[in-house]
Amino acid sequence: MLWIILSILRSIPLVGSFFSENDQSLYPVVQRLLKKTRKIAIIGYGVGGASTAYFLRELLGSSVELHVFGDGEVGGRAKVVELAGKKYEAGAVICNKKSLYMGALTKKFGLKKAMVPDDKFAIFDGIHFVFQSTASTLVTTLTLLWRYGFGIFKMLSYMHKQWRNFTGIYDMQRKGETFTDPAVMTKAMAMGNDSFYHLTQISADEHFLKELGWGSKMVNELVSGICRNIYSQNISDITAMVGAVSIAGAEAENLYTIVGGNFQVPMKALETSAVEVHNARVTKVSRVVTPDKTSPSFVLNYTEDEVVGQSEYWDAVIVACPLETSDIEFVGFDTDNWSSIKKLKFHRTVANLVHGKLNPKFFGAGEHKALPQVILTTQMKNPPVDFQTIHVQYPVSLNAQEAATIDTAQVYRVASSEPLTEDQLNLIFSEYTDHTVVDWTNAYPEYNVPENLGSFVLSDGVYYVNCIEHISSAMEMSCIGAKNVSLLATDYLHKQDQ
Repeated sequence: MLWIILSILRSIPLVGSFFSENDQSLYPVVQRLLKKTRKIAIIGYGVGGASTAYFLRELLGSSVELHVFGDGEVGGRAKVVELAGKKYEAGAVICNKKSLYMGALTKKFGLKKAMVPDDKFAIFDGIHFVFQSTASTLVTTLTLLWRYGFGIFKMLSYMHKQWRNFTGIYDMQRKGETFTDPAVMTKAMAMGNDSFYHLTQISADEHFLKELGWGSKMVNELVSGICRNIYSQNISDITAMVGAVSIAGAEAENLYTIVGGNFQVPMKALETSAVEVHNARVTKVSRVVTPDKTSPSFVLNYTEDEVVGQSEYWDAVIVACPLETSDIEFVGFDTDNWSSIKKLKFHRTVANLVHGKLNPKFFGAGEHKALPQVILTTQMKNPPVDFQTIHVQYPVSLNAQEAATIDTAQVYRVASSEPLTEDQLNLIFSEYTDHTVVDWTNAYPEYNVPENLGSFVLSDGVYYVNCIEHISSAMEMSCIGAKNVSLLATDYLHKQDQ
């Protein structure tokens, strides 16, 4: 895979030792029990909503009654589908061992990790491969240096620095620090020097080319390919922060998936948090005054099993689904904080999972030439088929050793902006026997420069997890947003106790 880039350079003496794995474990949590039992409604049971429930139960123990409302399958964008008799990830795929919360939850729930194999990769410009790795680490390393120069080492150093700064958020959250919005959070990170906030206000290409002085060939081919692989958007359209997160997702040695499917993390989080789960679509959140008029309260209207329902009274509401695309109506609120959010868009990404063999001729390769397991793309001009990336998708039932024994690809995942037609599939594949399409209309934000980061606080007692996606969208980011919102809600309810 593309992540071989960094693992190759790690094998170089004195270089690899500089980039060590984050060995932090989950910090002990001090419970803050309330004097009076409170009720919290969480809307959404993807990674963000489920981890919010988990963190709230840790913080508030038995002094809180938790209800989670969700429409569809538990896990949200962490989803598996079946193809050719096996199950494959169709949404969020990769976890990083440096991500404290996802790693801790995986360990807590007794789930097994499948480390990402160091697959071969190539970069496709719409006509031919401009770069292709080989089975030889030495040859690939020399080829990388020949084409991109010592900018490769700059990228490694940059990635290490950003990871080191980023992990400061865990220490702040351990201390109970809260942030009302992502702008405040990013300014507090990186030892308070505003560097992360700056990255949300400048484009990736301007940052890498002008501010860092990386070579244009490396940025337009390698970095662009990595960003398109992770977020399916061009480096001129995304923020430098999103670009930095993309590069951080290029570490083979630290990347893994969860055997059986990543959706198990949110599923287990709900199971262990003693929550009541409602398979229901929330349509309205209303702010009301309780009969005793001591504090504001909230009412939810929802549809469950085609039956319209209403629930009273909630002491706090946490929204853990994208408001940008939601039709939830908010009544009785000052809507300034979310009116700007509603104007933002989410990006559509289609996962075309295909059981077949790639066509070497389409990629300008010889008829019998072996193709890599991962194909990145540059910002192609008028390509015969418009796609962002192609990579082998291993069954979720495989562990690392079993995945490494697969000699020929059986299932490929092709990321595109629209479902591929039969004619397009016949161009990319010399033959295929089965395929399925998962159309993520709300895959992640349609990033803008500068980025509108939104707010975690929609109103007193109402909080929004998913605004953290405007920093960058990832399972670990959802957990960080969930932790912050859980701390905010805990502080709010303790004030109500006084």
